[in-house]
Amino acid sequence: MPRPPRIVVVDDDPKVLAALRRVLRAAEPDWVVRTASNGQKALEMIAQDNADVVVTDLHMPVMDGFQLLQRLERSHPETIRIVHSSHTAMLATELLRFLAHNVIAKPTAASEIVELLRWAVRSAGSVLRHAEVAQR
Repeated sequence: MPRPPRIVVVDDDPKVLAALRRVLRAAEPDWVVRTASNGQKALEMIAQDNADVVVTDLHMPVMDGFQLLQRLERSHPETIRIVHSSHTAMLATELLRFLAHNVIAKPTAASEIVELLRWAVRSAGSVLRHAEVAQR
């Protein structure tokens, strides 16, 4: 039996973390949803137990979302990276294409977030196969 998908949600706002955890657990009770208040804590979690998908805000203390995305792109290329931020209008398209697989604005409807995460979970396997081929 395959293991359940592992999602890490990163945001410095505890209310956002709680709301996303509640929405995702209600929609997909089999998913393992972990939360972190900054990029450094997220990396520590992922070092202990890989993540299939990381959803991150951009502006956070200690290690921001940009730094987290850069580190994940290098060290965990198989992980689907999603930006969840209210600052998406300021982002350069080229930068996002390199660092993240998708972007969703804050605030957004819970149903849109769930659908995006379902896509990400389905896509995680193909990204892993692509990363393995690229490393050969």
